[in-house]
Amino acid sequence: MAVQVSYPGVYIDEFAPGAPIQGVGTSTAAFIGPAASGELETPTKITSWDQFRQVLGALPLPGFFLWYAVRGFF
Repeated sequence: MAVQVSYPGVYIDEFAPGAPIQGVGTSTAAFIGPAASGELETPTKITSWDQFRQVLGALPLPGFFLWYAVRGFF
């Protein structure tokens, strides 16, 4: 129920809050793009920058930004 306060156009509307929002993990990232090597169309779990360079290529592909994005993430 809205109740008018002493200021014109100011109303207070009280309500019962719903259930709290459940927390989720925010430490998981996904990168999609071409790499210099590695298997095609196969998700690959990478846990470090050195592992990325070893599995998917030590140098970036010209014109693509996957290599730089992963380097920035790690």
